[in-house]
Amino acid sequence: MSDLRLVVRDLHVRHRGAPSDAVRGVELELRAGESLGVVGASGSGKTTLVRALLGLVPSRGTILWDGRSLADRLASDRLDFRRRVQLLLQTPLHAFDPRRTIGREIHDALRLHRRPTADVPHLMSRVGLAPAFAGRRPHTLSGGELQRGALARALATGPEVLILDEALVSLDPVSRGEIVDLLLDLQQKSSLTYLWVAHDLGMVGALCDRIAVMDGGRIVEAGETSRVLTGPRESVTRHLLAASPRWNAARIGGKAIG
Repeated sequence: MSDLRLVVRDLHVRHRGAPSDAVRGVELELRAGESLGVVGASGSGKTTLVRALLGLVPSRGTILWDGRSLADRLASDRLDFRRRVQLLLQTPLHAFDPRRTIGREIHDALRLHRRPTADVPHLMSRVGLAPAFAGRRPHTLSGGELQRGALARALATGPEVLILDEALVSLDPVSRGEIVDLLLDLQQKSSLTYLWVAHDLGMVGALCDRIAVMDGGRIVEAGETSRVLTGPRESVTRHLLAASPRWNAARIGGKAIG
């Protein structure tokens, strides 16, 4: 299990007052350095699964991060877990304090995790933001610029895993492609592990090594990307594939998508 970042076994989540589980018996493995895609339509349970993996909602079953239970990690050193596993959201504007500048947000993330605060310009450069953006507030940035700022703040902790919960869906096509290229470059240089969560099976297929398809709170199909996309076994997988625009795999990583 040394190369397993995440192991999930028989995971269930039920929202308060709900008659049935929103996540049902989910099993997943995420290996160090890989990209795993969790894909499904709205309401399939993807975001609830993410929240459970981060300890943000109660769950039943087993969640192991680097061989230790999530509960143990959060109890013993919550800050260290938050450093190692970072989340990028669909709408990054909601993740920033509107009263604070982008530079201050990155600075405070560095300080919280005891990293050199002088690294702010380096982190901004790393994600393609000019130094002048440090003095700007979130509402003055475009969607692509803001997602770059969110990524810089996430990188400030020195993470090992990035969870990307529909992190590209609100961006225009040009910004989306630029952010994808940036994330692929960062993964190659820093050995980051990615958990992509999305509804677009074409995108996930172009970016990920393996795919897990969710429907009704369950993983209904999973496997290597080429197998899932060229020989989908479940009707929901075929419907997602038919509804997904075909990504330029040659430009964004070279993974064939069928």
